[in-house]
Amino acid sequence: YGTEVFEKLIETIQIAIVSSIMGVLLALPFSLIIADNIASNKYIAGIFSGIFSFFRTIPSLIWAALLVSVFSIGKFSGIIALTIIAFLISLKLFKEHIESIKDNQLNSTRSVGANSLQVLRYCVLPFIFELSISIFFIVLETNIRSATILGLVGAGGIGQIMWRDLNHLRYDNLSTLILILFFTIL
Repeated sequence: YGTEVFEKLIETIQIAIVSSIMGVLLALPFSLIIADNIASNKYIAGIFSGIFSFFRTIPSLIWAALLVSVFSIGKFSGIIALTIIAFLISLKLFKEHIESIKDNQLNSTRSVGANSLQVLRYCVLPFIFELSISIFFIVLETNIRSATILGLVGAGGIGQIMWRDLNHLRYDNLSTLILILFFTIL
């Protein structure tokens, strides 16, 4: 039982790390498209922002259940579900941080003759890269918790063992798993 729990815990952490990295990396370019203060087309930025906001309302468990029905049981479905969640969370955080860049900074960069790409390179991207590590760790913490729950629908990780122990009324094992997860997230 101990080795099975350890293997599933490692699988849960792997799912969370891989999906967090992929989600943050995918969110970086999209955040440049939907941020209001640097978007080349405000209408397209508004449409994409609305679509992503709608998708963000869908919980990770629902994403995982849908993806398990498409891709079958296993950690691949969990990785894709958590990548979607990581992407949407990262996208919102990046967008808000980009929009918090003061207009004076953007205008001063433009006033010296910088084109849009140079404004991105010298004004926006350095600001984003400082925050990307912080956003990664926020998303990673969220994904470790979510990866635990995704096992309930068959998307891999330690949640599968938790679900099994809960169904067999093994509360002693379940409490041990919860304690392990508490320390892992901490």
